[in-house]
Amino acid sequence: MGRLVLKKSDFFALNKQRLEQQEPLFANARNAAVGSLRQLDSSIAAKRKLSFLPWGLGRHADPSNPSFKAMMDQVVSWGFLDLEFVACQNVGQIQQAYNQLLAKRAQAPFEMDGMVIVVDDWGLQEELGWTIKAPRFAIAYKFPALEKHTRLLGVLPQVGRSGVVTPVALLEPIELEGATISRATLHNYTEVQKKGICLNDVVVVVRSGDVIPKIIKPLTHLRDGTQTPITPPTHCPECQNELVSQEPFLICTHAACPARIKKSLVYFASKEGLEIEGLAQKSIDQLYQKGLLPNIASLYDLKLEDLLALPGWKHKKAQNLIEGIANTKHAPLWRLINALGIEHIGKAASQKLAQTFGLEVFLQSVEQIQALEGFGSQMASAFVDFAHQNASLIQELLERIQPQAPKVALTTASFLSGKNVVITGTLSQPRAQVASRLEQLGAHIQTGVSQTTDYLICGENPGSKLEKAHKLGIEILDEASLLEKLGAL
Repeated sequence: MGRLVLKKSDFFALNKQRLEQQEPLFANARNAAVGSLRQLDSSIAAKRKLSFLPWGLGRHADPSNPSFKAMMDQVVSWGFLDLEFVACQNVGQIQQAYNQLLAKRAQAPFEMDGMVIVVDDWGLQEELGWTIKAPRFAIAYKFPALEKHTRLLGVLPQVGRSGVVTPVALLEPIELEGATISRATLHNYTEVQKKGICLNDVVVVVRSGDVIPKIIKPLTHLRDGTQTPITPPTHCPECQNELVSQEPFLICTHAACPARIKKSLVYFASKEGLEIEGLAQKSIDQLYQKGLLPNIASLYDLKLEDLLALPGWKHKKAQNLIEGIANTKHAPLWRLINALGIEHIGKAASQKLAQTFGLEVFLQSVEQIQALEGFGSQMASAFVDFAHQNASLIQELLERIQPQAPKVALTTASFLSGKNVVITGTLSQPRAQVASRLEQLGAHIQTGVSQTTDYLICGENPGSKLEKAHKLGIEILDEASLLEKLGAL
């Protein structure tokens, strides 16, 4: 295990080459490394001189490696780059190692923003264990952020997929650790007021984690009388709905806000989501503008002829997108949960939720989710609030796709245990979700009515299955009767 990086010298050489070829420059070495990995043509990545920095192995049950450092010493002996792992016996030695590494930061061959402190003993690592997101036996010790001064030219309110409006600073461009910085985050308008930042201020800019630029403070002694206060917006810059204050944030609560929908679509299609090839921001903007993507679920309604009617869409490009979308219809449930971009719910949490609840995950209460190991009240509330506020969207999605979900056995006995059940007609919940729930209660779901069928669950507008069930004398339950028998579905 480890990280692929681009050495500083290779990054500058790559940008020099791109400048000569009149190609866009990479903002920093991290972006260049990520962009190289995402190339469909592996020969391009091979030319980029990426380096691998190891920080672990998938398994460590080797008696010849009694500790983490011993294992990493062996990895280095195989020819991998040496990250100079240092064994420390106390806090003083840790601080000394930190200071030594910080002093060598500028001379390091690759960009780094800190060090990681790891418990060396395997037994103690096992005892400390993991949270839902990270190990308890390791922690990052960050370096002070690199900073520079520049002028704040303007503030652009930006709406995220959750509706939070973030002020983005527009700056006079500066060079900071090999990156050209022209924008920085101001986090929220409450923070702007607390720091007393004004338009046309000279401000201190840092790269947080050597990646995300942010403004630390204004240099008030450099003010010349041209500064003006930054006024928080009262209405959404995208949909013009009135913003709601939820300290310290301003939030657009309009579910149909174009910015929220488009940002959600971008994340849904991204590598962190369902990884839909060919669906980038530009395509999403175009499809949304044409009314073809009013929400995430509408992705699965796109047709080839819809795309071919648009400017810039050739047959191959359109066909690739349609196939890319179709390939996500049976994605693992945890990937669907993660792709929805729910606040505080990342990959590990999505996997835990899918494994525990299956397709019933969106019907769980705060108490049920908070009972899971590693889930606090904030995570549980965020998930349940999202599920309630987006219930119709989730239903639309589950009517169009069939995510692969683990079958979750319930201990509750029911009249359905061991019974053969057929579902027909339209129910208040997606059929796949109802079927999953019935299977958890012990039922076997059949696709057609036969003499072996015990129950027919009948929704609105039933088909020929209802007539056949009548002929065979099979017990028929409408949704209300089923709910009454179960107590709750």
